[in-house]
Amino acid sequence: MISGTNKTFNISLRIVDTPGLFDIDIPFAKRALEIQRSVAICSGPHAFLIVISPENDMTVYDTFTDTIGMMRLMFGDCVFDSTIIVFSHGQNFVCDKDFYRFWTEKTELAQLVSQCGHRIVRVENVEESEDQEDNIMKKVNEMSLNGIAEYRFPSIEIHSKALQDHLDNYNGGSCVRTQILEVERKLDTNKNVIALNKMRNETKIILIGKSGNGKSSTGNTLLGGRAFVADRDLNAVTEKCEMKTGNFMTHKLSVVDTPGLFDTAKSLAERALEIQKAVTICPGPHAFLLVFSGANRMTEEEKFTIDLMRVIFGEKVFDNTIIVFTRGSEFSSDADFTEFWEKNVVIKKLVEQCNGRILKIENINGNRDEACWDILNAIQSPHVYKYQYLNIHKNALEKHLKNYNGKRDIHKELEDVVGRLASELNKDIWKVGLVAGGTLLVTGAVVSTVGIPAAVGMIGTEVGAYDVVAGIAGVAGVAGGIYRVAGVAQAAWGSIKGWVRYKTD
Repeated sequence: MISGTNKTFNISLRIVDTPGLFDIDIPFAKRALEIQRSVAICSGPHAFLIVISPENDMTVYDTFTDTIGMMRLMFGDCVFDSTIIVFSHGQNFVCDKDFYRFWTEKTELAQLVSQCGHRIVRVENVEESEDQEDNIMKKVNEMSLNGIAEYRFPSIEIHSKALQDHLDNYNGGSCVRTQILEVERKLDTNKNVIALNKMRNETKIILIGKSGNGKSSTGNTLLGGRAFVADRDLNAVTEKCEMKTGNFMTHKLSVVDTPGLFDTAKSLAERALEIQKAVTICPGPHAFLLVFSGANRMTEEEKFTIDLMRVIFGEKVFDNTIIVFTRGSEFSSDADFTEFWEKNVVIKKLVEQCNGRILKIENINGNRDEACWDILNAIQSPHVYKYQYLNIHKNALEKHLKNYNGKRDIHKELEDVVGRLASELNKDIWKVGLVAGGTLLVTGAVVSTVGIPAAVGMIGTEVGAYDVVAGIAGVAGVAGGIYRVAGVAQAAWGSIKGWVRYKTD
């Protein structure tokens, strides 16, 4: 580990190098356990860097897909919330468009990039390049501004044990993919233990959705009683945000029920401002459950769900959002459920926004444990929702409420609010206009799915300092850490050296 100071950002850094991720001479579990030690050396890192070289043969292994599996087994699914993809040898690409075309055309690579929230940069293989270190640090700062805190994974010991058990019983000869699957099977047997161990002392959940979809019933299921009014009487709908607390097993749950997202008794701005209060009475929620019903037809207005969520809570709300379908028995099987939502344009788009987090539950007596486990297993991110521009959204809604004289039409009302937000927010923060209303991609936001590594690193901070664990190198059998791997991760290491006046710890 080395430490130093980034001059541009005037911030302390700690950087940890790690062994090669694809060193085929060493069993996967042995490599993984050594790489996993990086978070003991550098506790609470703020970012992992997966460093890739375009000069390596990317067809030798299913490297991108295996990278996702390896990272998940070493550090848990939450690691991708803190991961940035860094391409070395950036000069191999003529321009940004050429670079974008390169990684989007490789399906598995695109899946890895998507898994990492589309955080991807390219750097030059020269230390004199002025902007490369800034590009990486900007990504780290963006994660911090969007509420991504230090990486923490309470279940890491369970993963370490599964890796050690595999290593103790490994007889050799298996490919990386087979070894990954064997460790995954060991972890699957402890699914509920993992979910329970990864829970915080308190898990905060906010329920969002149309009246009648089962928001309140879902809250009651989570809390194990009749905490919220959940009658089918249309007059008995939630009018104000209300928080209740309860316990599941030995853990505290705080759940907020909110007014219906599309209730027409009030204007759009009135509804939005009331729903926004949820994060005031329950600050730092771990998850927003966006509730739909498997028994109800979707209405025309529900195509504006993404727009409403963005207007109320900002672009990054989807990093903490899980789509939940109540009345799950309406679907004959998981395959039937998947077929249903994949054919629905609105839901499919939402699933993409929420990075694939969608599930079905039954809010019936005797089914609480299964429903709770399913939901808690989906809450994998260690960071809470935090959005520094929330007051700008509130002000835009209040100005709309005061000044809008148009007709009560969700499309027109949203257009007005979105216009106000676009004038107040930087284009890097507010990237698109109406998703459902036809005003797409105002600034060209990147949307795709992707995957491969040449090296992996981590960046973290401690009270004003960034800790960087730079490492997990190795593609196509290349062994060694970042600064030892010529042509693989050398560019990233050169960039990191440009950040710091370093000393070896």
